[in-house]
Amino acid sequence: METEEPGGDVERLPAGLVAMTTHVGPYEDVTLAYQGLFAWIYERGHRPSGLAREAYLAGPENPVTRIIIPLEHSHE
Repeated sequence: METEEPGGDVERLPAGLVAMTTHVGPYEDVTLAYQGLFAWIYERGHRPSGLAREAYLAGPENPVTRIIIPLEHSHE
């Protein structure tokens, strides 16, 4: 990671297809959002291609978590 400013990190990510969902609710329930997202991915014939990322958009009183999973490129 490259540091540009105090308190902030920059990470360069490759461009590509991703599946994404937003979980609104306690962090303890984020597993349910992952289960739903993976079901969506496989039901449509996609495959994950890397590590999931989480972005914490709000919290801790009213947590909002975005889950992003990179997908393999289709060769169709």
